Amino acid sequence: MKRSRILPGVVLAILFAALTLPPALMNRGGTSERADEQMFHLPLIRHFAETWPNIDLVHYEAAMTPGYYLGMMVVWKATNGNESALHVVNALL
Repeated sequence: MKRSRILPGVVLAILFAALTLPPALMNRGGTSERADEQMFHLPLIRHFAETWPNIDLVHYEAAMTPGYYLGMMVVWKATNGNESALHVVNALL
């Protein structure tokens, strides 16, 4: 009985990973989301990483709260600036 309850969730997780991870790992694209990432999000993540631990959480150029950027900064630092790792973690969120 337990196996039949878990199976749909496992199938959905595999399907989700199959659809989202290849584009994230290819690190390509010409969409407006990609442009937004390159012009705003990635520079701020890099800036947070460079200014750690003296990050200014009050005056920074982003519409989102700093929690997302701080989390992505941890991934950035842990993977030595691997953009694909950021994409995978973002897809999992």
